[in-house]
Amino acid sequence: MILGFLPLLLLIAVTILIANVRSKWQWRTALLRAAILTGVYAIISLELLSLWEGATRLGVVLVWMTPLLVIIIFLAKQATTGEKIVLPKVRIPPSWFDRAILLGIISIVVITGFVAWTAPPNTYDSLTYHMSRVAHWAQEKGVVPYASGVLRQNYMSPGSEMLILHTYILTQSDRFANLVQWFAMIISLIAISQITADLGAKTRGQLLAVLFAATLPMGIAQASSTMTDYVTAAWVILAVCAVMKFVNDQRPMETLPFAAAAAGLAILTKPTSTVFLLPFAVWVFVKLAREYSLKHTLGYLVLAVMIVIVLNLGYLMRNWQVFGNFFGGNAQVQLFTNETMNFKVLISNILRNASLHAGTRWEWLNDQLYLLLVKVHWKLDLGLTDERTSIHPFFTIWPYPSDEARATNTIQAVLILIAMAIVLFRRKSFDRSIFTYGILLVTGFVLFSVVFKFDILASRYHMPFFILAAPFVGVSLEKHSLSWSHIVISLLLLIGSIPILLGLDSRSILASDQTGSILTLRRLDQYFSQAPTLDEPYFLMTKAIKAADCRQVGLMLSGNTAEYPLWVLLDSPDDEITIDWIISKNDPSGSFRIKGFEPCAIICEGCDSYDDSYNDLPLALDSYGFRLYLKNIR
Repeated sequence: MILGFLPLLLLIAVTILIANVRSKWQWRTALLRAAILTGVYAIISLELLSLWEGATRLGVVLVWMTPLLVIIIFLAKQATTGEKIVLPKVRIPPSWFDRAILLGIISIVVITGFVAWTAPPNTYDSLTYHMSRVAHWAQEKGVVPYASGVLRQNYMSPGSEMLILHTYILTQSDRFANLVQWFAMIISLIAISQITADLGAKTRGQLLAVLFAATLPMGIAQASSTMTDYVTAAWVILAVCAVMKFVNDQRPMETLPFAAAAAGLAILTKPTSTVFLLPFAVWVFVKLAREYSLKHTLGYLVLAVMIVIVLNLGYLMRNWQVFGNFFGGNAQVQLFTNETMNFKVLISNILRNASLHAGTRWEWLNDQLYLLLVKVHWKLDLGLTDERTSIHPFFTIWPYPSDEARATNTIQAVLILIAMAIVLFRRKSFDRSIFTYGILLVTGFVLFSVVFKFDILASRYHMPFFILAAPFVGVSLEKHSLSWSHIVISLLLLIGSIPILLGLDSRSILASDQTGSILTLRRLDQYFSQAPTLDEPYFLMTKAIKAADCRQVGLMLSGNTAEYPLWVLLDSPDDEITIDWIISKNDPSGSFRIKGFEPCAIICEGCDSYDDSYNDLPLALDSYGFRLYLKNIR
């Protein structure tokens, strides 16, 4: 289990190295850039290992141990020659109120980390494809295409899961899987404090900005899961942090490669990040064009684009290999992108996206908001679920849900509007950079509404927007609000975060009539918190397979069934067990079935048309829509 800490140890070592080699950089800058370098190293090393089926425990240990030992030896030599190794100093804010805010932030991070460590990955998307693809890659000893009846396991952007794969292989378990998103939360909060400082805020403004982000209900829900949205937000805020350094310091070769690398990692994690990054990329281009010659400007841009392409090349080529398309097929692009766009559609999408964060605990207020949107869309002569601009055939105002697919950031959304009003009406008293930052922030949200269809479950896609908004809110509140308002706002944010912090639907600390507590439930049982009907058949089938000493298991499941619990119950990762999908060769991934695979057990969902045997295997179990065909090896 201790091997799971190797990536963290390398990050710490790289941070210390950078801080000592580049003494002019602050510790925050050193840490944030070390995080980017570590992320790039994790992705590139895994791509290289995959070329030779080298993503084994030994291979991954060597990947992390080698640079760690090199840095330790280098720093040790520096120390023996009389060079002083500088270490960071912790500074506690002098104000009692600032200390209280800091304590609140630390408490949220600690509690969220406890949940991430205690609970297993159990978000339904994680069970369907996030963790399933990690298990398949570990079996294949690399990030390669494989046979699967769940298409998105192969075509979805893999950045976050590739990071999880390192810990999965190192620990031979999913114990560290949730911690990738949790650590993304910590990095995001540090980056927020840095950007807020770069925008001119002092300690109070930085703390308010970090508190704004730490209390995001969607952020708290994401930070203990294996979803990908906090990792996406972390890379986006790290890219913008590097952009801010460039704008302030005008040192392109010292800042832009880091910005490009973080942007590349963000796109590799989730393509929706592009719309939030694009306005800041344009800002960089304008700055370069004003300060440098056309030759130098184009050179910097080509370098940035090449960095982004290199980080995403493996993923894009695998999609081409499986689907003949870089994005998993034209159908996937059409599913998520708007089929029509005009001013009315833009207004509709902006309002509907904003409404995802308007839900409250008062049904009457939610109903009024719903009726208001109905009236607006009637005036626009558009439907709330127009299939040209909507993914789902229904619309609602979520009543303050507590899960990582629908959580709403209502208080923070109101604070963003207040901050925008403050900056707009008092813009002469603000530095030009904060006004520009606000425009770029809003532009990103507008671009999101222009490019992507409205998704009733899209509040998680807005994570980069809210993380980027935190510095803007922190600066505006510090400069143009009274101390008593800081107390009120802080209390609202902290109190508002408590329900989801302690009562997240799938990973609740407090037991309720609907959910058990992670403190008392068995870890194995917690995998089924969002798929309770799968509990009994999965336990029965895997128990029978292990009792028969079967080591090759075939899967015939629907395209949206929770596959990953089967891996867990069959004690994967285990080199002696092989799990593969039984699908047609005409399937996009059908040609990637494991050669020579002869299953002694087949788990089939919805196979009622088959008789008492399949593929010469007798029917051993029929339960809740699943059939187990099993050869009794013993």
